[in-house]
Amino acid sequence: MAKTRIDNAGHVHVERVLSTVSKSKQLVSSFETPSLIDRSWDRCLNQHRISPDLRVIPDVLENYTLRQYQDAFADVHEIAENSVEKLFSLIADIGYTVLLTDKNGITLDCRYDPECERELKAQGLYTGTNWSEDVAGTNGIGTCLVEESSVIIRKEEHFFPTMLDMTCTVSPIFDSKGKLIASLDATTLHPETVGQNRLISKLVEQHARQIEALYFVRQHANHWLLRFSTFKDTADNLTTGILAIDEDGIIVAGNRNGLSLISRRAGYTIKNCAFQQIFDTTFSQLLNDFSKKLSHQPSIRSLENGIDFYYSLVPPVSRSSSPQERSAVKKSKAAARASMTLDSLVGNDRQMQITADKVKQIINMDLHMLIIGETGSGKEAMAQAIHNESLRKDKPFVAINCAAIPDSLIESELFGYSSGTFTGALKKGMKGKILQANSGTLFLDEIGDMPLHLQTRLLRVLSEMEVVPLGESSPIPLDIQLISATNKDVAEMIEENIFRSDLYFRLNGATFELPALRQRTDKQELITRIFNAHARAEPLEISEGAIQQLVNYSWPGNIRQLINVAKYANAMCTGDLISTEHLPREIQTEDCSAAAQQNVQYSEYESIMKSLKDNKWNITKVSKELDICRATVYRKMKTYNIVPPNDI
Repeated sequence: MAKTRIDNAGHVHVERVLSTVSKSKQLVSSFETPSLIDRSWDRCLNQHRISPDLRVIPDVLENYTLRQYQDAFADVHEIAENSVEKLFSLIADIGYTVLLTDKNGITLDCRYDPECERELKAQGLYTGTNWSEDVAGTNGIGTCLVEESSVIIRKEEHFFPTMLDMTCTVSPIFDSKGKLIASLDATTLHPETVGQNRLISKLVEQHARQIEALYFVRQHANHWLLRFSTFKDTADNLTTGILAIDEDGIIVAGNRNGLSLISRRAGYTIKNCAFQQIFDTTFSQLLNDFSKKLSHQPSIRSLENGIDFYYSLVPPVSRSSSPQERSAVKKSKAAARASMTLDSLVGNDRQMQITADKVKQIINMDLHMLIIGETGSGKEAMAQAIHNESLRKDKPFVAINCAAIPDSLIESELFGYSSGTFTGALKKGMKGKILQANSGTLFLDEIGDMPLHLQTRLLRVLSEMEVVPLGESSPIPLDIQLISATNKDVAEMIEENIFRSDLYFRLNGATFELPALRQRTDKQELITRIFNAHARAEPLEISEGAIQQLVNYSWPGNIRQLINVAKYANAMCTGDLISTEHLPREIQTEDCSAAAQQNVQYSEYESIMKSLKDNKWNITKVSKELDICRATVYRKMKTYNIVPPNDI
């Protein structure tokens, strides 16, 4: 990290760090154990050789290096993404940012409140930041990874004075071999209460264990999986142990919960043991009971500690996981994207059908398109379907998420660069996303998060239809179909001078709005279809109770969240019927009060119509009631063909 000298305000903290480390050395000499913070501060000074009297500027990786970390972390991220989103949805309203890092402390997923973006980024709370302890000093992520245990690092416990506003609650994530692979962090810049500390700690721990459990299942998809707990709910990741067992009844792996449930004796191991060496029955008997589909939940007893456990058994998904098979899976996913059509997306929802009909009318007219919709509502899928049905379908489809790349990297990602343009650049340079999409389709997701200075450059590219990579002088002609998407109110952003109006009018040659999942009239059909698409083998039946819970759920993460829930439920189900116990906890326990139900049931159209009628079509009052600007009210009225009574 880059460093500059601090001002006088940080000297008190610096003196306290130096004094504490000095005292901790005396504790060691008197055979007393230093605290976690004392150990970390000592490492920072004496092992990492960093000093607290320096102000730390967040260390953000260059795009090439970041991409390498992202590629290496892809499998973990795919499994963890839903848990990160769920955790954020639970704690965002009380001022928390959620970060997922790899084992090196590199932030590879960050969820935050966009309204606090500037303040959070100043503290390094965004994708690409290095939080390892030897770089960022004592902090939740870095210290958690060193200690390999859950930690809470409160404001004044950080090493550097510039981090004294932060409180970080972090839990490590391990693979089935006990190897550290990631960390999950919840950070706030606001004051906390004791009760809030406990709640956040429990939530972070719960979602970290959920990621561990799902990763364990992925790692051992070709083994029998035994989930066991002292409670009947074997889907509770905080209390459930998991064992992977081969066809001969030999235990090949167990998660940390499983090992601690069976025995707390140091050195106790179960790996490569026969099942009957650990429990009071044989694996053959378990398979026999499994084939009978018992009506009651069976139990087994640990021979080590005599504890009885409820259990469920999950059969292998596949018999092998060869490179050829993994390649085939990737090809099948690519084929699925290539075969995606507008008709396959719209279902029986009337608004989606109207949108698809409009798209088909202009699909080959080379109009730039703007798709508006909430996060996870299917904007990229819609863009892919548009590309697949256009005359450019045999050309490249290139997607880039403007919100997922640090500001400093977006320019090189979009426009590319020549060799030697900056430190960390590829020797041969890099072809930017715009040029990669030449002759095909470029999809810019979350365009509302693009910095103003890049909006200016993108506008110039679209105006002249040519691009100049960084470090080059000659322009390259372009022939692209541009599709942009955002979950923000662009008209309101224009009023606030944070989005260029001239760029907006370039982007929205045609604008289409996708409904949120909770607003779709074919919600139940869509849920069933996605659950079947992500079944382990044959599609599983969904119980009436589970369907009702899924239909009534508010779906803040929309279709993206639904896909992850479908994967989770199919992984947790041990038989051929998905019930409520197989659903993630937040779906089982969502508060369905009358007010919440009413908000969920109202579509956007109905909400606007009700407000217009209640306020006698006074747009200013409607704007205040719905907490949106007047321009947005007019735009929504146009979208839904709402005409004031006097104008008919």
